[in-house]
Amino acid sequence: MKFLFLVLFSSFSFADNHEAEKEKMFQENKSIMQTHLDERIGQLNKAKACISSATKHEEMKKCREEMKAGMKEIHSEFKEERSERRESRDELRKKKLEEKIKKIDENKK
Repeated sequence: MKFLFLVLFSSFSFADNHEAEKEKMFQENKSIMQTHLDERIGQLNKAKACISSATKHEEMKKCREEMKAGMKEIHSEFKEERSERRESRDELRKKKLEEKIKKIDENKK
């Protein structure tokens, strides 16, 4: 009976904690996406201004090349950030799993 109660109680507390984690991750991802969009919009506005001020084909071509280079740089930065977040997330998951295993081992004793 104690075991059943322990299992039920731990599953309810896990569900509450899981929902809080999901909400936290949602807010974090939302913030990151908004930041990335702002950076892209800034790059596009810069390119638009450059193209608007161009008077020759060569100047417009230079604007396009600068835009492509800027977008490529932004993309590589996003890629690095994403890989760092994945690594930290994987480390956190590994740590949580180790803690769960440790608790299970302690309960067996």
